[in-house]
Amino acid sequence: MNFSAPKLESYFKSTNDSEGIKLLTNLMTSFDNIKNKISILQVPVNVDEKCIDLLTLFKSLNCHLNMDSRLKHSGHKLFSIKNEVLDSLLCLIKLDGISHGIRVEFIKFAFLVLKGTYEDIKFDKLVNDAFIFRFLKKEELIKPGRLVRSRRVPEMHTQINSEKDKSFDPSDDEIEQFFKENRTQFFKLMMSGKAESFKDPMADFNSKKFYHYYLTLEEQRNMMNSSQAEKTYLNVER
Repeated sequence: MNFSAPKLESYFKSTNDSEGIKLLTNLMTSFDNIKNKISILQVPVNVDEKCIDLLTLFKSLNCHLNMDSRLKHSGHKLFSIKNEVLDSLLCLIKLDGISHGIRVEFIKFAFLVLKGTYEDIKFDKLVNDAFIFRFLKKEELIKPGRLVRSRRVPEMHTQINSEKDKSFDPSDDEIEQFFKENRTQFFKLMMSGKAESFKDPMADFNSKKFYHYYLTLEEQRNMMNSSQAEKTYLNVER
């Protein structure tokens, strides 16, 4: 998996941000050094120290972006660039040869970047509302005019990784189970008269990206927890 940050590079050059360019150059060089050291050497190699340096660079880059007043006033550009930072973090998190402890630290930091970027979106509420919409749609309780197609994604939002985004796609059984567990919530919604105009939260591009990143990071975190639990079990068995 290659590290690439064309939007960041283009933005820093367009704004003549020498500090940003330097940070990005050092970050890309550090990533390439780690990847090459892992892939070239046939024996297990410890790259923890280099990874710690890389994490420090990522934190400095994120802080630099957060302090950029131009980005704060350009929401679309901020999301696009921060998504690239998240994609870059996922490149490292998924890189073979990284130790458990270092991978965990990168996952923690990626969650901080995610929550800081999409601070108005909460995962539990997003999933809850998405289930509500799917049930109402399934039962044909939504007005036809509310079934809006997802808008075309602007060019600036195209992602740098080739992995397909994770999407919210529950089965009919899962939707039905959600209804059974949340009957009161549905009845209140129906009584309020707002059910037929309930909007699909996943029709929003930023919500879909947040869902993808959150699920991907959660998957990686669970893998780390599972791996650590297995090692602990094996050590106890011995």
